[in-house]
Amino acid sequence: MPEDWIDHALTAVDWRGLGADPTAVTAALRQLSWVTTEAAGDTAYAEVLDAVGHNHSGELFDAAGPAAAILVDVARRDNGWARRTAIEVLVDCLYWARPEQHAAAVIRAAVTNYRDELRALAAGPGATARSATELLQALDA
Repeated sequence: MPEDWIDHALTAVDWRGLGADPTAVTAALRQLSWVTTEAAGDTAYAEVLDAVGHNHSGELFDAAGPAAAILVDVARRDNGWARRTAIEVLVDCLYWARPEQHAAAVIRAAVTNYRDELRALAAGPGATARSATELLQALDA
């Protein structure tokens, strides 16, 4: 995937004051956008969740909101492991978001805007289809 779009997306967000380390968030999202293997996807998945929240407790920081829009962008632009990894992160973000969090509404809106494409992916074969189905279920939960 070309690097210029991700750099633009990452620098368009003021990550300060969103409860997360801006350097960690941008590095993790950039890493995810470059994923080309399952192993790299597993690593990027953990890095992003650790950057936008506390992966072990399921607590999200406000940074998860703008990160969700970037994750949807990755899923739209890629058709391989980066897409699947972005979808898997979005699943966890939806399940972890507390209704009173501002990030919850932002995450839900980003995924809702991706719903039609998710339905098409869910109708296909393989692991990405299963991930897309799970994200649709999380959206409807």
